[in-house]
Amino acid sequence: MMRIQEYSIHLVNGEHFNVKEDYYLPRERSVVGKFMTSKADDTLVIGDETSGYFYIPKCNIMYITAGEFNNR
Repeated sequence: MMRIQEYSIHLVNGEHFNVKEDYYLPRERSVVGKFMTSKADDTLVIGDETSGYFYIPKCNIMYITAGEFNNR
């Protein structure tokens, strides 16, 4: 059984979008881990081959919230 964590990424322009990832993904590869360890002028690559990738400058992210936790 796979466990999925959903995050909402809120941008400074008021938009937000949801991304999902494996709950057991190593911290340095997770959405939150990438955000916390990146520099202010870095661009984060978030997503996967199935649902596509988002390229977001860190300075455009206002905050990230944890959403639903699902078993699949």
